[in-house]
This record gives sequence, structure tokens and C-alpha cells, in this order.
Amino acid sequence: MSWIDGVIAAVVVLAAFRGRATGALRQVGNWVGFATGFIIGTWCAPPLAHHVSSAMWRPLTAIGIVVVVSFLGAALGRLCGGAAHHSLRQMHLGSLDASVGAGVGVVSALLSCWLLAGVLVNAPWFSLAGGISQSKILVALDHVMPPVPTIEAKLAGLFRGADFPSVFADIVAPSVPTVTTPSSGVSSLQVGNRSAAVLKVIASGACGASHEGTAFVIGRNEVVTNAHVIAGASMVRVNGQRAQVRLVDVRDDLAVLSVSTGTLPVLQLIDPPARGTATAVVGYPLDGPLTVTPSAFGGLITASSRDLYGGATFDRSLAVLNAKVQPGNSGSPVFAGGRVIGIVVSRSTSQTNIAYAVPSAVIRADLAKVNFAATVSTGACIAN
Repeated sequence: MSWIDGVIAAVVVLAAFRGRATGALRQVGNWVGFATGFIIGTWCAPPLAHHVSSAMWRPLTAIGIVVVVSFLGAALGRLCGGAAHHSLRQMHLGSLDASVGAGVGVVSALLSCWLLAGVLVNAPWFSLAGGISQSKILVALDHVMPPVPTIEAKLAGLFRGADFPSVFADIVAPSVPTVTTPSSGVSSLQVGNRSAAVLKVIASGACGASHEGTAFVIGRNEVVTNAHVIAGASMVRVNGQRAQVRLVDVRDDLAVLSVSTGTLPVLQLIDPPARGTATAVVGYPLDGPLTVTPSAFGGLITASSRDLYGGATFDRSLAVLNAKVQPGNSGSPVFAGGRVIGIVVSRSTSQTNIAYAVPSAVIRADLAKVNFAATVSTGACIAN
């Protein structure tokens, strides 16, 4: 049981007592008004928050907008519900309204906690995100509720931004068992002499900002990275050279670029090895130098996910890694025996040193779709 469960339980008990005192109709009006305000707030908060220059204050501003608009809606709804409540009392049905009110209070509290958790699980505060992911109450709600609304998923994206977008549509991400991470020496052996094929990507002009990531050579004059690294960019450079965008896959978060690779080695894709196999993540964490990060392959999972822009849900395959990845590792190849088993795409907000990668089979499928004679758009920028 998580400490979040204790908080939710306390909120539910208080809501039951308050619901009985307030009555059902006032609460229904309050809830309808709150929900309407929440929808309006989550719709207008992301574009308004983009005008805030500070990355720290941007998500807090968005949350503030949602809270203010939601409570304004709740106040208006409560006024309407109060008028209906007064009419019931005149009809001597006040006791019925009070009894039903307790149940309405409990349901409203649970729904409110579920919606709020859908945003906060992506917060950069590990204890909060971890508590939400370990909550038994939220796990139970996740089993009976549909995926969080698309509009809320877009708001949640403000917390994670363009560094590591969420790969799960559900509020409570699956908890994965860990495997032992190898030493740096063992991981370096997985790379061999292939690190020269790992390149730095700088994408500029996305929402007025620039983003750094990693790419790797997958064919002659062909490199692959994450779509979220270049989303919305007006210019993409790979190791200082301007690159052309040939494919953007917003579902599996992949992008294929054309750039001169000269005599750089071409990396080979292989199927994932046995669980627990020593691997290595090679990239440019925190916009620094090329770094080999020790990792271990934790297996494949199937996850309910959304595309980069919070669209409809779909199932996708992900490789789990025990690795400490950082912003800048997006697009990093995952090496095993000198070949690539996947590309880093995200990391867990609730488990330390757990990362996720797009498996090699998905990369192969996208490479088969590329038209290298055509240049495609980088798409819209992601909340950042």
C-alpha cells in the first residue's frame, strides 16, 4: 500500500460526511461544474503555459490555470444545484437528498483523485509519481475506468515535456522486476568499436527552443532517432550537418533522417537477447560527450500507449532496460554484442533506473516504409 492510498482514503471519508451534509443535488451541480471547468482548463492551459519561459514554472502555471477554471465551474454548478436542493426541501425530500449525497461524495472524490493522478504521475517529483504508481486504490480504479481522457494526457505532457514523453496510457504504469546492471567494463564490451556510428542530434525551432538527442547510423547516409527529439523543429542537425527528415512515426516515436555518414560504420539490428543479458546505452546524456551507460535487458512488454500528441490509445511493444538514462539519451542505440536491439525512448517516473526502448523489430518495420526521395515535416512541437 502506498502513502497515496492513505491520502485518498482520508479524502473519501471526508467527502462522504460532507456529501451527506451538502446533499446530492448540490454535489451533482458542483461536480458537473467542476468537470466542465476541468475540461475547459485542460484545453486552454497548454497553449497559455507555453508563454511561460521557465521550464520549472510552465507545468505549475498550467496546473494553476486548470485549478482556477475548475473551481470557478464548480462554484457556478453549486449555485445551480443549491436551487434544486432548496426545491427538494420544500417537497420534504431533504433526507433522501442527504442520504444519496454521501454516495455522490464518495464517487466524486474517487473520480477527482483519479483525474488528478493522471496528471501528477508524470510530475518530476519521484516520491509523488512513485506513490501514485504503487497505489492499490488507483490500480483498482484503472481496471474499471477507461484510459485517461486525451485532453488530460496532453496536459500531463507538460510535466514530461519533450525529453521523455510518457509511453503508457494508463495512470498506473506496470511495475517491472529489475535485473542486475553490469559493470561499465562489461557494458563497453557490448559496444566494441561501433561507437563512432552514434551521433548527436540538435533540433532547433521547436516551440522556440532547441532539443538535443542521439541518433545512430542505420544505413549509408541514413540515421534513426526518436520523433520526439525533432518534433516541431525547423532545422535538424546531426553532428553539425543539416539533415533531411525522411520519416516521422509519432506512434512508435521514431524518425529516420538523411545525412552524409561518410565512412562511419553501419549498425546492425538484431532481435532482443535473453532477459538479464548485459547491454549498453550509448549516447549524449545532458548534451555532454559520448557516453556508454551500463544497462541490462529486462525483457519485452506490451503496453497501452498513445502517440506523441496524446491521441487514441493503441498497444505497442517496448523493451525494458535497467539503465540510468538522462535527457539527451533519447534516440540512443542499445547495444548487445556489438549490434543494436533497440532505441531508447523514455524512462520510468516511478522506478529508479528503469528505461524503455523501441525494439529492433519496430525499427525494421519503419525502415521498410521510408521514401528517401521525399522530405517530410517534423510535425508539431511537443509540450515542453
